[in-house]
Amino acid sequence: MDKNENIYTTGSFEGTVDFSSGMGTNNHISNGYNDAYILKLNTLVTGIKNINNSSNIKIYPNPTTGSINIELEETKSNINLHLTNAIGQVILTKSYKSTNYINLEIDTPKGLYLLQLESDGKIITKKIVKE
Repeated sequence: MDKNENIYTTGSFEGTVDFSSGMGTNNHISNGYNDAYILKLNTLVTGIKNINNSSNIKIYPNPTTGSINIELEETKSNINLHLTNAIGQVILTKSYKSTNYINLEIDTPKGLYLLQLESDGKIITKKIVKE
């Protein structure tokens, strides 16, 4: 993810693949081998923006290859954490008591995830990219 919240992903494909982000189609056909691609998505395509960016929560590294560190602005007595994939399926739910730091192992395939932290009646949502 870059500073403008564009998300980049790479991969390879063989045969025909649809790179359309909407209702239409944008088919590409490989040359008989695995062809490589670089895909750039922005919030207009994903429809996902970070919510409550004004919070002083630090999440790093992002993008990540496995685990992330979450530093809260102050010690919270009760925190509920939810990680969902890009289609809204809940991947992970955890609860923490009296902490200002969380190390979270994200044992999932590469992709875009939403991290939701709930504490003191406030909900903060952040995008996480797993490479």
